[in-house]
Amino acid sequence: MRATPTPLPNWLTTYRQPPYKNIYEICPKESHVFGTESLYGDWDAELLILAQDVGPADEFEKLRDAGHPHPFAHREFRPGFPRYGPAAGMGGAGTNQTIFRLAEHVSCTKLYGSALIGMCRPGADYHGTLPRPTLVRGFCVRVLRWAIDPARMPKLRAVICLGSLAEDYIRRATSEGPTLAPVPKLIRTPHPAAHGHIGSYNAVLPTWREMAKQMGWAFSSV
Repeated sequence: MRATPTPLPNWLTTYRQPPYKNIYEICPKESHVFGTESLYGDWDAELLILAQDVGPADEFEKLRDAGHPHPFAHREFRPGFPRYGPAAGMGGAGTNQTIFRLAEHVSCTKLYGSALIGMCRPGADYHGTLPRPTLVRGFCVRVLRWAIDPARMPKLRAVICLGSLAEDYIRRATSEGPTLAPVPKLIRTPHPAAHGHIGSYNAVLPTWREMAKQMGWAFSSV
């Protein structure tokens, strides 16, 4: 397993675009690019799991002010694990649980990220419409392009996009600028929190199984 490439570029940590807040405004010493690296954080990953956004700024500020050791991390859904419990907040835990159940079937190395990188939505609500995501799209695409470059992710073979925004941003990242060699395979499923349960575990399990088959990865029953 290989950790986040360091040092992070200055343009990544100093970027600002209200009403969003860059996580490095909230946690200046943060060293991760994606908060969900705490669940799957291998930069030698063959598979990048790309969700939509990391969460609301108010929640990360609340955790920081409470002295939480690592506010920028996935919301834990497993009782008995270190970050489980009300003090860490439960927003996003349901999505993480679905992703974990799906990803554990697939026998490859993984990195779990978000299309909006560390750009936190305003307020305290994990749900609802993002305010003008095009405001930060150019920056996020640049970060994704930087992240999936073979210099950072030399073993990347596929990206599974959770929802249309993730798919849009990663397609831009793979097509803009010099051609990546090789271009990772892109797969899309609905986001786990999508309306009508179209992104639920049972609904998207066949897509994950087919992805594993196409990539030559074992798919366990767990």
